[in-house]
Amino acid sequence: MQPTDCIDLHIHSTASDGVLRPLEVIEEAQWRGVSAVALTDHDTVDGVAEALAAGRDKGIEVIGGVELSCQYRNHQEAHIVGLLLEPEAYLLSTLAHLRQSRGERMNKMLAKLAKLGILVNYDELKVDERQSPGRPHLARALVKRKIVANVGEAFERYLGDYGPVYVERERLSVPEAVELIKTAGGVSILAHPGPSGLLNCLDDFRELGVQGVEAYYPHHSPELRRQLLDYCGAHHLLASGGSDFHDHSERVGGIGNPRIPYSCLMAIKERKAATAKT
Repeated sequence: MQPTDCIDLHIHSTASDGVLRPLEVIEEAQWRGVSAVALTDHDTVDGVAEALAAGRDKGIEVIGGVELSCQYRNHQEAHIVGLLLEPEAYLLSTLAHLRQSRGERMNKMLAKLAKLGILVNYDELKVDERQSPGRPHLARALVKRKIVANVGEAFERYLGDYGPVYVERERLSVPEAVELIKTAGGVSILAHPGPSGLLNCLDDFRELGVQGVEAYYPHHSPELRRQLLDYCGAHHLLASGGSDFHDHSERVGGIGNPRIPYSCLMAIKERKAATAKT
């Protein structure tokens, strides 16, 4: 069957800090008429097998992926998405180490909250041993406790990069992330450059080996999307994107928003195949 012209190459599940199980992600994609999705959980590929099995059952093409938080220019953060991964020992061991560091970071954030008189137990985060605990887990716990009204307020008052509870975590450098993805047979994509404040750094990332840019993103205006697509075309970079779905309340439109043409995925596959031959 010919794929529909709607894909989503940036989605999170309960394998990291999303609210839907990988199976439920695929069911949601099917309901929304999305023909292909990439599961890109933070620092883990643990949900990919379940998503692949669900995709075969539902007729949805599933791409194995991951999202890596990276160190860029001293303390600035950049996110690199890896697509079409073929998990191998080095990738899995590196991701396991990064997940452990996330757990240690979360304990430090809980300790900072306690100093503010807000006692949240780790068990309240609903994180099992296979998950990567992240700030959205803690934000949702604060909402449930009625300490804040919503996830956005949790980040504004406590958890944002300059908030009183924020704790730096261990990150790969951008070249390390690119090499890790390359070693696993994947394609590296710079995630959401607009909201990340990285629009003036695209040349840098290209020189560091990043192979594509998320032009399609819910918070990219049509004008910015066009600028990024033009940049990709001029510099032989891949255009990608996705909803960055975590929670129905956080991303207007949900999975499949914005609409991304299947031709983007075809180009990513072609780049992977060409790279494998070199």
